[in-house]
Amino acid sequence: MGVGIASLLAGTRLGITGTTGFVGQALLARALEDLPDTRLVLFVRARGSTSAHDRVQQLLERASAFQGLREQGRVAEALEHVEVVDLDLDAPAGTTFELPPLDVLLHVAGTVAFDTRIEDAFRTHTTGVDRLYAAARAAGCRQLVHVSTAYVAARRPGPVPEAPVRADVDWRVEAAAADQLAERVEVVSRQPARLARWRQAARREVGAHGDEAIGHETERLRTTWVQDQLVAAGRERARSLGFADVYTMTKAMGERVAEEHFGQHQLSIVRPTIVESALRHPHPGWIEGFKVADPLMIGLGRADIPEFPGFPDSVVDLVPVDFVANAVLVAAAHPPPAGEPARIVVGTGARNPLPLTRLYGLVRGYFDQHPLPGVHGTPRLPTWRFPGVDAVERQLRAATVVTRGAARLMQRSPVTGERVRRLGRELDRQQQRFDNLGRFLELYGIYAQTEAVYLDDTAQALRDRLDGHDAAHFGFDPADIDWPHYLAEVHLPAVAAWFRIRRPTGPRPHRPPPTPTRSEDDAPIVLAVFDLDGTVASTNVLTAYLRARWHDDRVAGLREAADVLRTLPRYLALDASGRDRFLRAFYQRFAGADVAALDRLVAEDLGQRILHDLAPAAVRRVREHRDLGHRTVLLTGALRSFCEPLRSLFDEIAAADLEVDATGRATGHLASAPLVGATRAAWLREYARKVGADLSASYAYADSRSDTPLLRAVGHPVAVDPDPVLYRLARRERWAIAAWRDGDGAPAHVRAAPPGPRADATDDGASNGGHGRERARSGAG
Repeated sequence: MGVGIASLLAGTRLGITGTTGFVGQALLARALEDLPDTRLVLFVRARGSTSAHDRVQQLLERASAFQGLREQGRVAEALEHVEVVDLDLDAPAGTTFELPPLDVLLHVAGTVAFDTRIEDAFRTHTTGVDRLYAAARAAGCRQLVHVSTAYVAARRPGPVPEAPVRADVDWRVEAAAADQLAERVEVVSRQPARLARWRQAARREVGAHGDEAIGHETERLRTTWVQDQLVAAGRERARSLGFADVYTMTKAMGERVAEEHFGQHQLSIVRPTIVESALRHPHPGWIEGFKVADPLMIGLGRADIPEFPGFPDSVVDLVPVDFVANAVLVAAAHPPPAGEPARIVVGTGARNPLPLTRLYGLVRGYFDQHPLPGVHGTPRLPTWRFPGVDAVERQLRAATVVTRGAARLMQRSPVTGERVRRLGRELDRQQQRFDNLGRFLELYGIYAQTEAVYLDDTAQALRDRLDGHDAAHFGFDPADIDWPHYLAEVHLPAVAAWFRIRRPTGPRPHRPPPTPTRSEDDAPIVLAVFDLDGTVASTNVLTAYLRARWHDDRVAGLREAADVLRTLPRYLALDASGRDRFLRAFYQRFAGADVAALDRLVAEDLGQRILHDLAPAAVRRVREHRDLGHRTVLLTGALRSFCEPLRSLFDEIAAADLEVDATGRATGHLASAPLVGATRAAWLREYARKVGADLSASYAYADSRSDTPLLRAVGHPVAVDPDPVLYRLARRERWAIAAWRDGDGAPAHVRAAPPGPRADATDDGASNGGHGRERARSGAG
């Protein structure tokens, strides 16, 4: 019987990178459990105000990989067993690393992403690794286990031996070229002609709602273009060299870096295939987030992938994460002779292959029995016929053209309303679905079209050296995997659980509205800012005006409604060019109106109708904020007269005031600029400054793309029944989205505020909003 793994590594100072990652956690959990006499040196990057040591402590105290350690009460003991060193492999060029003394280094850190910018991929997988290995050699390290990927072998069919990567490409030249390209792309992105095109596109998207909103969108378009250019550059450079993507290309060059520094020493290069959930350790099904193959499985389970372009007989080479962790430790305990690097494939394709058709059948069978929630209930699973790449791409292009065309028509349509908004959001969901599918096929489809089989003779030789305890604890034999059991009883339940965690509200494809938290007595004031029309209430300025005219004189009201309808195209055109222009034009209809009489009409007759138009969900959310000690603000372009019934709900009402002449009649002009677009955000910032509010902790609720500046001004923006443009923005920015229109009116106990003294446009006097705080009712802001 040979010497065990724990004995071989006893007394060793074992350095490990990437312990906060997926493979790294599995590796650390195994080492803490089975290597009691090995000193672990963990290289971890500090994050924000959290030190490297605190990150490791939080990992041991919270991560599910270390649940067994916590149950045994061994967290404190484990922290004594490790030495934590702050190290950032992505530090700027020129940064030098200083490492403590090491005997063996296990380099596990990396980013498994196939759409990384080219210069970032080189920094993570080559140039940063170069500095790390130089520092390790200076620290006396004599042995390296470098974790790479099986796909560094480039795209080749048939059996793929455990051979060195190609050596005819200079990684230093490639990395320098990537940095230079990134600089050039940044410069080109700032050329006046490009900026002008993006600014025009931004104006079309967000409308004429202030330079701030257009500026945000213009910069987003610029940075997106830069990102896309550098991602495309990485993909094309990789494929020009025969690699699948920038990830495999830079990982291959990372192997060259390892050979330069440790090629004459003891070097093991571990090449996993597609790493998925644990078979046994830390516990069956352990996984952190979605891995490479999981979007394919979830996409099938949600019916988001109607067809797939993979080869039906291609091998999908999955391997459990605990197999990879075990192989790394076995490689550390059994190093190759100095100057003879070992390349160790950790996969299943050569000895226990899983064809794509079998994977499809097992996954589909599981989700037939355990359906995932879809956008519209339980999805109907597709039947994949594997028609080939060209046929799938044609179907995808046709569907994309149709949905994008329909979405553009919806965006330009002058017709509004909740049904139109729902249709627009559904079209946007479909468009995003096809965009995601296209991106998925671009990034991952190539892995389902491979005809390669990665041989693992070196790995088998290592497995043959294990016996007894080591075979049970450190084994990584592909023959141990029963695919129906692993997929249906271990992996897919874990992946489905992660899916439901990411979407806690079931089918909703966005973040739910945040739950407000109570303000402490000594904390800055928290604001809860609400738009009125389309958010808190289902009204708009047209319906409010026509109700007032109808109540005074029904015949005159009918004539006025006809005139409004006749003028509607002009109003729509003004609104498209700027909400402030529309409001200024529309409020001219109040010229000659007795403002005091309008106030009495609202207080005595229209108030209950206005309250009936409130969304019950909105009223509940306003009261929830008040109960938590937040200051509630109604910020609207509607006339103050029509907002007065809501004074019992809000501590502050900022609304539009009509200019009044000496006789008390409206002139047809506003007393100050209407609070719309960027003006709302400016008003809010000034108001927050005056009352001492913390906007980063505050909330805003609005429904229109014109409210974008307001939503950007707070830490908790919520898009309420948003129009299509705001819906897309909220999805992109990961803002919360709420649906408040599914109600029957305000609760009966919401009563109109009693008539009271009117605040004019410059009043800064105090009144009590039922909250015990001074309430400035300034309509001008």
